[in-house]
Amino acid sequence: MSNIDILFKKHSFNSRLLLKELSKRGVFLTPIKQTTLVRAVYAKHSEVFFDIYTNLVSYTKGLIVDDKYYAKQFLKMHGFEINPGQIFDKSHKKSAA
Repeated sequence: MSNIDILFKKHSFNSRLLLKELSKRGVFLTPIKQTTLVRAVYAKHSEVFFDIYTNLVSYTKGLIVDDKYYAKQFLKMHGFEINPGQIFDKSHKKSAA
C-alpha cells in the first residue's frame, strides 16, 4: 500500500490513481482537514481537487462544487489567493453578425 493509499484512503480508486500520478510528477499533495479536498502544489502554482466520485455528496459540499462564488469563498477562507473575477452580462455580448 502506497502513501497515497494511506493518506487519501477516503478517496475513490480513480482519484487515488490521479493523485499517485501527480505525486510521481513532483506535485506536493496535502489533504485539507478531514475532507476529500486535496491541495496540490507544483512550483508556485496551487490548486484544489475534490473527489466527487460518490453519491454521498452533502448539500453544502454540492453548493461549493457547483457554484464558483461559494467555491472561491471557501478557498479564500483557507488561505488561497482568489481572483475576484467579473460578472458577465449577456446584454454586453457582441453580435456574431
